[in-house]
Amino acid sequence: MARVFNYPKVKEELEDVLWSDFTKVEFIEGNYSLPVLNMGGARVIYQEPVDDVLFFAGEASHLTDSMTIHGAYETGLRDA
Repeated sequence: MARVFNYPKVKEELEDVLWSDFTKVEFIEGNYSLPVLNMGGARVIYQEPVDDVLFFAGEASHLTDSMTIHGAYETGLRDA
């Protein structure tokens, strides 16, 4: 942060930091959702239930708010 924002005092002013290393979390292993060019209707397909038994929620299945907490929350409500 100090380098990116050209603010050398950032370490002195930080009160608390929480770092998550998702590469070490079983079943997650560092995955994230990121919209890419030419992905077409992948998000629409991803949110379709399988046999009305298996549902895929999470920000990766949100059509407009991928990569956000509220996108994950809304899809959880959608599929609950």
